[in-house]
Amino acid sequence: TTLLYTIKFEHDPLIKIVARAQIELNVEGDVEDWALMNEKSGKYITEQNRDQELSQGVLATLKRSPKSLAEESVRILSTKTDHEICLELENVVKNAEEYSFSQEFYKRDGVTHLLEIIRRTPIFDSFSCSILAYSLQALCLVMDFIGTELWSKIIDNMLVKKLTEIVKSNEAKEKVRGVQSEKIRSSTISSTLTRNSSMRDFDIQNTKDGKADTLKTMTNDTEPPMAQFALSAIDNVVRMTEEGFDLITSPPALLKPADIIIFISDSNLECAHHALALINALFAHPKQENKEEFYRDLLDRNIRLNMEKLIREVTPKDVEIACHISEFQYLLLGLHKDAAMTPVDAEDEQQMAMLERVKIQALSEQYSSEWSGLGFSDTTDRTRDFQQCPPGLLALQCINHFVQKHTDRHREMVLDQLSRDKDRQCPFIKSAVAVAGLLFQQLRIAKDYIGVEIEFLPIVFSQDNIFFELFSVTVQLFNNTWHEMYAKTSDFNKVVDVVREQLNMVFKGDKKVSNIEDFKSSLKSVPFSKIQEQRLKSLEKDSQPIIQLRGKLEPELQKLVNRQRLTVLEAGEISKKNSIFRFSDKKRFC
Repeated sequence: TTLLYTIKFEHDPLIKIVARAQIELNVEGDVEDWALMNEKSGKYITEQNRDQELSQGVLATLKRSPKSLAEESVRILSTKTDHEICLELENVVKNAEEYSFSQEFYKRDGVTHLLEIIRRTPIFDSFSCSILAYSLQALCLVMDFIGTELWSKIIDNMLVKKLTEIVKSNEAKEKVRGVQSEKIRSSTISSTLTRNSSMRDFDIQNTKDGKADTLKTMTNDTEPPMAQFALSAIDNVVRMTEEGFDLITSPPALLKPADIIIFISDSNLECAHHALALINALFAHPKQENKEEFYRDLLDRNIRLNMEKLIREVTPKDVEIACHISEFQYLLLGLHKDAAMTPVDAEDEQQMAMLERVKIQALSEQYSSEWSGLGFSDTTDRTRDFQQCPPGLLALQCINHFVQKHTDRHREMVLDQLSRDKDRQCPFIKSAVAVAGLLFQQLRIAKDYIGVEIEFLPIVFSQDNIFFELFSVTVQLFNNTWHEMYAKTSDFNKVVDVVREQLNMVFKGDKKVSNIEDFKSSLKSVPFSKIQEQRLKSLEKDSQPIIQLRGKLEPELQKLVNRQRLTVLEAGEISKKNSIFRFSDKKRFC
């Protein structure tokens, strides 16, 4: 049977509670070597958190104290053989998931010993890789609790070089297989202490003669892939230290995109998570001068195909990796931000050549001199339509892509407009600028990434130049919606509003569009007639918007009526009497 002990002295100091528990449960040792742990949360109970962790009905366990565990771990790591160190590293990993142990371990220079083990351990066999895997995992866990900003205090060239060697090694890519663990059995109590030992070494059980002497050796959880925490450590080095980025990327670069991307398609999502986090750290770093060149390097290594595979494997529970995918999407689309904030320059020959190409590709000899047929606001100053930022130069780049990649459709759209009455023509340039601006808003390119978003659009990773392809589809939608609405030149803003609603319904719908064909079919499913139907529905008496507006206005109107009646009474008013009796005077003065 298991001995139970109920805490009845909840206001006493914790050290006194632990001492009494030791006496009641017949557990020997210094009182500082033992502590209470909340069985459900897995957190040690301290004076600082006892109100949350030691409330009524909480199951608590008597464990070896963080101080005792940390001291023993540091002693073994600094004096024992590699085999004993490897076993102890597993225990450090288990214990480092709790804040109090990590704090005590750091105070006793445990991180220094971990770094020394990482530096001196070679990468050549399974046993060495096991030591490195657990050392790296323990290092990352402890540093996460202590504060990632402290990476700057422990980083050096030798450590960075070793971390990159681990990531590039064949052993890391093949991943070391671990041994399944037997979980430590822990007895619990009702409010509640049991004579249970440390998380590391043994369980105290009652035997027939009343002596507790059973010793169980712990085994491990599945060993982590070695690269997983090496990638995590490098990510922290790049993000949290000033010199980290230079150490990784300065020629000859210690780590190239090709060395990282291979882990994104890894079946281990945790490994993929850390690999993508590192790519984002390198991509977003302020010292990354040429982000477009960096992204081209990623494209050359099939980053897009790897991202598509990763997205298929992500579930709603994988919040952290979804956050990193969202960040990568932000960085990718953010490559267009500078162009969107730059107005077109009439003195720039390359930009003027883009405009000339629009006319040459679209107009036959019959209209070759008519810039007005393309829908410019001002044919004498053709840069005027591109001065508003956003979309600025980005709109011209989109038009240039459409003209070059979808030449026939572009020519068909322009010539079709020229065949219509002037008031019914959909101005191509003006509508293209509006579409570029709408997409810029819908994809939230202008907003700063705040680090907690988990929403992403799979379509962004479906092909290269995705923004330009989305533009090519949407500008055709604008043209079709214009004719569906029988719009005139004066209705331009109304058409913009409808297209905005169409994009809203597609991008914010329940089903995420995953490729351009999905995007096209989704837009076809929300024609102007459907938008109009929804608008009419929203005006119905019992529609939700009307109910909300009524609820907001009714209290104000009631106050207005009451105030008006009070004003009338104060001023005095002659009113008719309502009575079943006959009076000579049928009016009264109030």
